[in-house]
Amino acid sequence: MRPGDAEPGEWTVEFRVGDGSKGWPEAAPFDAILCAAAARDERDRAIIAAYDAGLEPSSDEVLSFKQPPTLGGAFDVANLQTIEFAAALRAAGQLHQGIKAQSPS
Repeated sequence: MRPGDAEPGEWTVEFRVGDGSKGWPEAAPFDAILCAAAARDERDRAIIAAYDAGLEPSSDEVLSFKQPPTLGGAFDVANLQTIEFAAALRAAGQLHQGIKAQSPS
């Protein structure tokens, strides 16, 4: 399903895990792009520690940093939380809109 195929009020999401340095030309054009990156070792250790501590998302949740490491948050269990997947997408969309609104035209 392409982004233009969504019903009003719905989002379609496509994602790719891996090296994004060469882009994703076969999936273009995009309405929005959310890029997240982390050093694998630190991120993996934090996720494993979260599961070991019993912080396990349900089927409609994801693990999320309370304060993203790119904004100074720590790669540790104390900075992780479970959040509903839909809420995580809404938050990412709101962040995107806020950044877009502040960009020079």
